Amino acid sequence: MKRWRAAELAAKEYLNRLGWTLRDVSARNVGYDLEGTDPQGKPVRMEVKKVDRPDGRCAMTNNEMSLMLTEPGGYLLAIVVGDGRHARLMLLDPSRDDLPKERVCRRWDWEFTDWSRFAETVGA
Repeated sequence: MKRWRAAELAAKEYLNRLGWTLRDVSARNVGYDLEGTDPQGKPVRMEVKKVDRPDGRCAMTNNEMSLMLTEPGGYLLAIVVGDGRHARLMLLDPSRDDLPKERVCRRWDWEFTDWSRFAETVGA
């Protein structure tokens, strides 16, 4: 099992033991991994991230960030820090104005412009 997937399942199981009611929705690609209610019964959506140390960087995709911004409230980052029995789970509201964040480019894409003059029509 991939480390990030193990972190999602571990966070869900741990929080559910603490009174949360969370279900895994990661396969639906909705912009978060877990949804349900917190111990007080308030709705919550949670994106799970895995880092090796407390100051380790974690990132949100554009899909995750746009969902958090367009549907504020009840959206948390569950950050699993470390591995095994020494792992800690930390919860963070990513919409905090005072939370340092920066937008970064992770990859470059190739876009084809003016391509039609180079292509051949099929069946002509």
